[in-house]
Amino acid sequence: MKISIVEGRKDIIPHAEAYALIDIFRSTSTIPLLLRNGASKVVPVFRLNTARAMMKRNPDFIAVGERYGFKIPQFDYGNSPADILKHSFEGKSILFTSTNCTRVLERMRERDNIFVTSFVNFTATYEHLIGFDDIAIVMSGRPDGSADEDQIFALFLEQKLKGKDVEPASFIEMARKSNGARRLKLIGYGRDVIPATTMDTVRSAAVYQNDRIVTAK
Repeated sequence: MKISIVEGRKDIIPHAEAYALIDIFRSTSTIPLLLRNGASKVVPVFRLNTARAMMKRNPDFIAVGERYGFKIPQFDYGNSPADILKHSFEGKSILFTSTNCTRVLERMRERDNIFVTSFVNFTATYEHLIGFDDIAIVMSGRPDGSADEDQIFALFLEQKLKGKDVEPASFIEMARKSNGARRLKLIGYGRDVIPATTMDTVRSAAVYQNDRIVTAK
């Protein structure tokens, strides 16, 4: 199995059979939880003006998103796993935008087999990925550089895909003590650290296809 790990904001994203898109704090934890809590689809949009125009055209959409960590005014929810956990989105379509993840996904949108993953849906995603021979792990990072929590998860996923006998506990502990976790706490979202680093609270993989993210079959 060939596995590449790249920084999605700045590196050339290689062509692969499948991709694991990661943004542990917080998008790729929030999105699987939205689907688990009943959302029929998540429509990712990077540009905020595009998102606002879509909201006007689709008033039934639930708007979820952030810029530089903070909830966007007029949006229904911020990009907060802890807040998403509390609500049902049964049958709802979600419009989603974020600073990092949706920017990277915009660069990948013509590719196939893009799985949106974190600790929350690790096992379900892993079970899909082991069916491929060439996988790119794409880290979303941050505007000012790498995200160490994404690097921690990328290493965990890589080791598991290579058949190494690694346990999640040490990687989870590192993620909870990471610079990314400290940053979340500094901006008042420390409540998101635990739900974003809890294993397998979502039993299905999330896949991007036809310009939307849905539960993988």
